[in-house]
Amino acid sequence: MLYSSALLVLLKSVKGFHLQSSEDTILFLLSFIASIIIGFMIINAGKGRHIEFSDAIIGFLMLNLGVETTTVFSAINSIINGIISERAVVYQSDKSKKYFNTAMFTVIAYVVGTIARQLLRYISFSQKYFMFSLAYSVIFIGLYLIFNALIVKIEYTLSTGKNFKFSSESIKLLIINFVVSSMLTATLYIINETSGILGSILVAGDLIILHYCFFIYRKLQVRNEAIKALIDITGNIVKYGDFRDKCKHLIITLKDLIPYNICAMYTFEIEDDDITYPIVYNGPKDIDIGELSIDLSNEGTTLKTVKEGKIYISRDIKRDRKINITGRLAEYCSAMIFVPIKSGDKIVGLMMLGGGQDLIEFSNNEVYDIFNILSNQMALAIENDSFYNNIKNKADRDYLTKLFNRRVLERELDILLKTKTPFSLVIYDIDDFKVTNDTYGHLAGDEVLKMISEVILKSIRKTDVPCRFGGEEIVIIFKDLSKEDAYIISERIRQNIETTPVHIGSESIYITVSGGVSSYPDDGDTKDKIIGAADNILYSECKRKGKNRVCAVSVRGSKNTLMSHA
Repeated sequence: MLYSSALLVLLKSVKGFHLQSSEDTILFLLSFIASIIIGFMIINAGKGRHIEFSDAIIGFLMLNLGVETTTVFSAINSIINGIISERAVVYQSDKSKKYFNTAMFTVIAYVVGTIARQLLRYISFSQKYFMFSLAYSVIFIGLYLIFNALIVKIEYTLSTGKNFKFSSESIKLLIINFVVSSMLTATLYIINETSGILGSILVAGDLIILHYCFFIYRKLQVRNEAIKALIDITGNIVKYGDFRDKCKHLIITLKDLIPYNICAMYTFEIEDDDITYPIVYNGPKDIDIGELSIDLSNEGTTLKTVKEGKIYISRDIKRDRKINITGRLAEYCSAMIFVPIKSGDKIVGLMMLGGGQDLIEFSNNEVYDIFNILSNQMALAIENDSFYNNIKNKADRDYLTKLFNRRVLERELDILLKTKTPFSLVIYDIDDFKVTNDTYGHLAGDEVLKMISEVILKSIRKTDVPCRFGGEEIVIIFKDLSKEDAYIISERIRQNIETTPVHIGSESIYITVSGGVSSYPDDGDTKDKIIGAADNILYSECKRKGKNRVCAVSVRGSKNTLMSHA
């Protein structure tokens, strides 16, 4: 119904479209150029709070060129602005929405222009007087803004199913828009009548400059508000405990500032690590840690972009050739922001944010300063954490494997249980390790332990705690990680160990491991219960059923379907 009405209105307007003189043609083109420039600034300013003067141009044309010509102008202008927004990748390509807006603006321009003309028939004064232009401007702009507000309300209700209510600030801006646009419409008309086309050109130029000033003010306002909020957020980081807690607090509080759907924080050594998982992440529940992993051993498209060391904003991940995002991550994100964390010239971490239209609009407000502050603060936190860990490492590391010793395991578990922090752990046991020692000697056994430890250290997060538990047993604590996510990492480690050779003289041998995964609080409330649950599933479901696999304990000890096979 709407589209057929819009088509009929447009056809009628095209039929009545007429530019009587060269001055009218210049006026039409001048208004068109000014409207496109203003429209482009509005598009880049996003949906936030801002004042626009394109309504004044529509009202000015109504006064000078009539309803039909202005209706055609409005339709063309709406189509062009839709194309610009798509090409600029500022708004996502929603064709149905663009068709809806074009149809609505066409109908509104015609209906409001006709109503205003009819109402003025009952008012007796000459078009040469200021009162006529002001009266027409007030009526037209008032009705035009009311109808536009109704579009916003209808569009929101149709897309969300919820009732839209204008805030007091939005109403205030509408009133300012009404007053300013009414005055500008009348002023443009009077100047055109008294000074001709040259006066209109000068006023149109002033209009663009004025709108540009509001545009810059809006961008600066958004950026300053965001920086102030960010300073408060990063200032609160010092109140939280270890590095993982700082990161967790940061990404949760960032949600109030940055409209993301998914946020993940990574730390890594690009030269040493094979794969990196986020230390912490926040997003939809069906996105697991495996889908957020970054392969550092294979320099793919996304990693190359990250290694450039610059903040990168992708406003359309499907069309962007500098990144490659697939799987469910691409379903939740149409835009992504990558913020490398640098210590000196070295990239030591990454913050990744993914979202939709709201994130795109946020990124249009000169946000590089915001992300630079974030990057610098996180770099400082990583440096402090590394310094602290280096002090502890010598006394807490196993000499052979470079993993933490059992004392660290006991201490970390005590802290996590005391603070009631959820965690998961995996116990690995090397398959047929005694056979390897008997066949190749104990030095070969040492090489096996070194290889397994190297694979583990390259495959876990910097906040995970890998410990040598016994002779051939290794435990990894995954802080604040669900059992499902811990299983994913543990299984990938098993696969990497299976495919990594150990060189014994001129011979290469391959080793496998089995692993049992448990978690707190699901599988117990003490160290012995949690480790015992993982140990039991390791032997009952892995060792006795073929080895070379990882199994996880389900809630309260029943067998879990999470199981890998060689």
